[in-house]
Amino acid sequence: MKHIQNVQRTITYIEDHLIEYIDFNVLTKELNITYKTITEQFTAVVGLDIEEYINQRRLTECLKDIKLGHLKMTEIAHKYQYANIDQFTDHFKSFHHVSPIRSKQKGVKTNYLSPLSVSLDVRPLDHIHYEIISPPPLNITGVKISVSKSEYLDVNLKYNFLLNIKKSGILDDILTLYDGHIEGIFIITIPLGDYIEYMIGVSSKTPSNRFEYETLYPHRYSVFELVGPLKHASQDALDFAYQQWSIKSGFNIIDDITIERITFDATIDHPEHIAELWLPIE
Repeated sequence: MKHIQNVQRTITYIEDHLIEYIDFNVLTKELNITYKTITEQFTAVVGLDIEEYINQRRLTECLKDIKLGHLKMTEIAHKYQYANIDQFTDHFKSFHHVSPIRSKQKGVKTNYLSPLSVSLDVRPLDHIHYEIISPPPLNITGVKISVSKSEYLDVNLKYNFLLNIKKSGILDDILTLYDGHIEGIFIITIPLGDYIEYMIGVSSKTPSNRFEYETLYPHRYSVFELVGPLKHASQDALDFAYQQWSIKSGFNIIDDITIERITFDATIDHPEHIAELWLPIE
């Protein structure tokens, strides 16, 4: 049905621009319908109007950033297009029923709205398969970049980093160092005070003067299965982990490092792409 396709395209457009100004003129021109029509179709199918959906999705993502602790409240408000901290706080309290500061506390109940997918019905992406693992020390050889907290606002940065080293041939050189231990390419996010470090590499015991080296010491991880384009699938898993899984499972997620493990071909945009998100737990 055409209106279902319109609503799904609208959801995709919103999710791709959550941290940007959302210009529906672009979408309505693409769909060749009026804004009034798409809002009516959206509300009829989803049960929320477009502005409510955008606000609730942004506030869900805000909560994730608050719990990660990488950004100040003012930076989070700016990232998700709120005019100022007062507007952000009002919207946050209205949706989560707690203040942004109090939401950091362990065990505090908050609300969430996962990205929606529509076919003939609307289904929240509210369950992701996972397993608990305790791998031995893992040595990763690869390349790193450091970014400031302001640059960290760009959620595409680390994936662009991956695509750039793939295009330049550097990734092929890194893959030659793979030691046969845990398969795949590791994308590691490491918070280091005032900046964030991204590392892309493979399991390797081979020293290299050309590349950098990082050891992941023994730890327990919850490993979540990711299906679909990596950026969205990874965000979905983080939402699920912090807002559902952690509360129900009793495990505490350690805000230390975040690891994504992808296939050796580094294809991250395919709708059937399979990957993993590793979160350290205690």
